[in-house]
Amino acid sequence: MLLIAICSIAVNGICNPDEGSNGPTREEININKLDIPPIPRPRSAVELIEAYLNRTDSTIEVYFNYMFGDVTVTIEDAAGNVVTSQVCDTDADEVLLLAAPEAEGEYTIKIAGQDLSAEGVFAI
Repeated sequence: MLLIAICSIAVNGICNPDEGSNGPTREEININKLDIPPIPRPRSAVELIEAYLNRTDSTIEVYFNYMFGDVTVTIEDAAGNVVTSQVCDTDADEVLLLAAPEAEGEYTIKIAGQDLSAEGVFAI
């Protein structure tokens, strides 16, 4: 049986002490659809998967706070075209760093593994 958690679709600013006049330089990407099996014990007390858009260096940081095995992280534009895709072994690596899309628009980050399906929406 899969545990299903649905959060709101939004991108929230994170407090950043070096926030410039253009707003926050690092924004959380809420993973709004998360289908996983029951988790016995995550690596920490935080969310199982966290993602952040870092506007300063145009990267997306994905943190895996549980070992999901091999997962594929894909970023799609609003038309459903794959902008980038990368496989990560979450048993060995807790963080995946991706280049953020260059063009302005709305994007979806999708994370898929053997028993994992998650996604979130963000804008550039």
